[in-house]
Amino acid sequence: MGRFAACWVVLGIVSVSSAQPPADPVAAYSRKGSRGETVDATLAKLGLPHLTGSWHYAGPFDNSTRNGFDTVYPPEKSVDLKATFTGKGDVKFGWKELRRFTPGVSRDLAALFPRDQRSNAVIYLYGEIDSAKDFSLPVYFGADDGLVVWLNGKKLVSEDQEIPHSLYQYPAELKLKAGKNQLLLKVTQFGGGWEVSVSPEFPATVAASVRKLLDRDFPRDGGGAVASAEEARYYKMTTFHPPAESVFEVGGLGFRPDGKLLVCTRRGDIWLVHNPTAANPDLATYTRFATGLHEALGMCVESNNVVYVVQRPELSKLTDVDGDGVADKFETICDKWGVSGDYHEFAFGPARDKNGNFFVTLNVGFGGGHQSKAPWRGWCVKVSPDGKLEPWAYGLRSPNGINFAPDGELFYCDNQGEWVATNKLCHIQKGKFYGHQAGLRWIPESPFAATAKSRVASGMMYDGQKGPNRNSPSGIPEVEPPAIWFPYGRMGQSTSEPIWDTTNGKFGPFAGQCFVG
Repeated sequence: MGRFAACWVVLGIVSVSSAQPPADPVAAYSRKGSRGETVDATLAKLGLPHLTGSWHYAGPFDNSTRNGFDTVYPPEKSVDLKATFTGKGDVKFGWKELRRFTPGVSRDLAALFPRDQRSNAVIYLYGEIDSAKDFSLPVYFGADDGLVVWLNGKKLVSEDQEIPHSLYQYPAELKLKAGKNQLLLKVTQFGGGWEVSVSPEFPATVAASVRKLLDRDFPRDGGGAVASAEEARYYKMTTFHPPAESVFEVGGLGFRPDGKLLVCTRRGDIWLVHNPTAANPDLATYTRFATGLHEALGMCVESNNVVYVVQRPELSKLTDVDGDGVADKFETICDKWGVSGDYHEFAFGPARDKNGNFFVTLNVGFGGGHQSKAPWRGWCVKVSPDGKLEPWAYGLRSPNGINFAPDGELFYCDNQGEWVATNKLCHIQKGKFYGHQAGLRWIPESPFAATAKSRVASGMMYDGQKGPNRNSPSGIPEVEPPAIWFPYGRMGQSTSEPIWDTTNGKFGPFAGQCFVG
């Protein structure tokens, strides 16, 4: 995933075994390495439509202007395995067999093509599924990045997104007709990873005894398969289905005293989730508490009627005056930090102390020019209950969340980038410097002007530099070290707000410990 795009095409022919299915359905259960593989192998033994077969691909088609998702290339009009095409860069190609495409397992598509054909391009997946009768097969599709799926010419999935692959991203129902059925997928790619998967599930017609075996071996948690049956005994993940008219890019969550959940989104909405802890997530309902906000990325719930929200340009107080579940009063508590229009100027928080003060962390920019274009970008700021802003700490890069530990100490997580070697968890203390240099330009206007420097040596030696030379900085600046470094990639590529387990054992053996997303 990233700034570049690629699209490709894959095709497969899937047939159903004509072998006599076992009289005992349990005898047909065929455990494999994954849930999807197990389902597919068992369906085959039961003589039911399944997805294992020979697959083919063709590509690349052009996506250099990032309009490949909407462009209708020849495979969308008809599929002919003998056809040839002229694609991206006038490359000529036809359909080729795709090996190692296994139901329920992610397939790396980038490995199919030379490096210079893996970006700004398009691919289609096609399969013929034979069915002895009309049959409904539930499946999940996954793709990095965009995906379109057609069955017999009818569009089932259309997701033009720039996201990493997951096996259980897009649920669909393959309503197969008696005879031959055509399955066509179109995958677009926007740099970085490039994958696709199709994971079948058992239909309701499969015996409950067989489905029980599957859930024992590969428990479903609402968002996919969990690591093991042992884990699923203790922790369950439930997937909620947000309102169809919303884009749920969630920036913050906050429970009200009455048990209802507030959800703020990047798109500027705050939704109120009724019955959020129901065993069946379909029992949860949604009403809009507020709208028209500017990229809300955090909340502090004060009561059933009052919530504080950090928007990109300000800390706001929203009040439901008449108690009807909709905010009526919008107040600016503090708007004393700056915004320039740089896309990377996020604002996080607020964390609130016992005296009612708020703490907000402010991203530096990333859109060209100085990274701290506007006041206090790259800082943690304190906002008093009466709205006064006090610069608190500096040297932050992309501080994706701030929170108080149970002992009252303040922490934030920073995101990898310039002067941040990898993600880290930091203990924020007044007047301390945390390493990123962009925010130093505001030192002269800060309470620390008399003691802090607006320029410091980075202490870095860059790739290819074997040791100090005459241009190297002398020594290391007084940077406050993090509490924890998170190995990049192995523990994720971005960190979120730290939160402590204060449930006294209700969430298992983690009382007092800190969680970071």
